[in-house]
This record gives sequence, structure tokens and C-alpha cells, in this order.
Amino acid sequence: MSRSRVSRRCTTALVTAVTSSALVLVGAGGASAHGGRPPGLPPGGSAVATLGDSYASGEGAPAPGAQPWTTNVFGDSGSDGCHRSALGGHAVFGESLAGHRGRGYVNAACSGATTATLVSGSKGERSQLDALGPRTRTVTLSIGGNDAGFSTVATACNTVQPVPGAPSCENALAGSAAALRALTSAPAGGVSPLEQLYRTVQARAPHARLVVTGYPLLFPTGTASARCDVIAPQARTLVNQATLQLNAAAASTAAAVGATYVDLVRPFTGHSSCEADPGASWINSIVPQDPVLSFHPNAVGQRAITASLEAVRCSLRPRH
Repeated sequence: MSRSRVSRRCTTALVTAVTSSALVLVGAGGASAHGGRPPGLPPGGSAVATLGDSYASGEGAPAPGAQPWTTNVFGDSGSDGCHRSALGGHAVFGESLAGHRGRGYVNAACSGATTATLVSGSKGERSQLDALGPRTRTVTLSIGGNDAGFSTVATACNTVQPVPGAPSCENALAGSAAALRALTSAPAGGVSPLEQLYRTVQARAPHARLVVTGYPLLFPTGTASARCDVIAPQARTLVNQATLQLNAAAASTAAAVGATYVDLVRPFTGHSSCEADPGASWINSIVPQDPVLSFHPNAVGQRAITASLEAVRCSLRPRH
């Protein structure tokens, strides 16, 4: 049997299994891209759910037109600043996995989310964990970058325009390094905050497979073009190093709890935020007219995230 036939059969079987649950959960997700008033979440949780930060919400790629950000049961993500996009890589994958025009899928991710605010809720939205329950079969997650202070470093170390109230670049880098250690280090007899979150998600969705995406490198690892000068050179190097450290911790922690880790460094190689050819960049550089888009994957980058998630699709068997 050809590899393509095996892949099709595997994918068909997986979608059948997941959408059987989705039929029971009619209308669990309901992003505004599908029209109509979004219904409430079912008691058993959404069949497929996305949790996490702006790399899960799709913030770097707003949909064209009058409604760039979606509205669902968690809120109007344009008004509250969570910035969930119908073009987001997690959203496209999740809706495809759920089938039935995305019913059975919900994106609860919110720009700026940390491991703590994912649980508590942020920007006026409820806890992202409310998307989960015993009927949930797949959870995709991106988390950790805000805990590690990456956005603070980007603000403090930019060379385009000083930001009032921002710390010095040196202090931002030191704070980021300390925050990353705190996120990924386990106290004596305990687990790291990152592992605690993964286990909390699994406890709320005991039959689901947890799929964790890492982060791409924002800057080239070799010779940088002049387009990279929007961030101080030392900061570029240290941010890339910190990203690799966070990714390594996410990968090892995912393995420890039985989750699936999806690497984004390899697919984004040669497509950083400041390639010499702007068309090769799958990550936005600094966007002065709309700063929230800065250093987030653009529409092409979101498609790369979807493709990376699709690559592990056949391994996503429900937990029992």
C-alpha cells in the first residue's frame, strides 16, 4: 500500500473518531468565521480545543475585512485584546480535526497569556480550562513565551523607537533569563510550573491527547541582514538562545507527561522576522502601525504551523 493511501486512511479514521464526539457536542466551538451567535460550551467540554498565548491565537495574521478577530463563547477577541484569528495555524488545524465546519472546536487562546493566566483567565475572559472536559479528545497548546518575558525584551531592546516606561535592554534580558529558569525549574520534591500546567490540562481533559507547539526562532542564526537591526544584536542572540532553551524544556516536559511536542524551529529556518528578502520572512518584524502584530507569524507562517501540526495528526490517538 502506498504511503499516501496509508496517510489518507489514518487521517480518515482519526477524523471519524473525533467528529463522532463532535456530533454529540453540536456547536461547541463556533468562531465567528462560521456566522451566527456562538453557543455555550457543553458540560463535557469541546471535542478539540486550543489553549495558550498569541502564538496559539494567531495574533500575527488577522483575517482580512471588517472582522479580523473572531468571537466565540470566550468573548469578542478583537474588543478584549485576545486576538484570535480564523487564519491562525492552531485554529485551522483544530477546525479541520473537529470536522463539521469546525463545530466541536473552540479556540480559547489569548494574547499575553501565561501559565498562570491561562488557568485564572485574563482580559475579562474566563479560564481557558473551561474549554475542556471528559469529552475533549485533542488539545493544542502554545505557552511559555510570556512567562519568559520575550515581549518585554522585544519592547526594551528595539532600536526603532524608545518605549516610555520600558526597562533597559540589559535589565529586560536579565529578567527574562531569571523568569525562564523559574518557569522550567522544579523545586525539591515538586514539578516545574510548565509541567504543572501540562498536568493540569491533562487532568481537565483526561481522555485527550495534548499537543504542544514550540516557538520558531525570531532571528537568523547566521549572518543577519540590516533588517534585523530593529533589535539590538546582543538581544537577538540571547532571545534565540532562550527560545531554544524554552523549546527544549517544553519538549522534555511533554515527553515526561505523555504529550506530543511539535517543533517549529526547523520549518521556520530561513524564514525569520528579518530575512534579507522580506518575502521570505514568515514572521512579522516590528510593525509600527500595529505593534501587536510584531514578532508573530504572518499568514504564511500560520500555514506553516498548521502543516507542522498536520504532520503529527496520525499519532494523535485519544487517551483512555
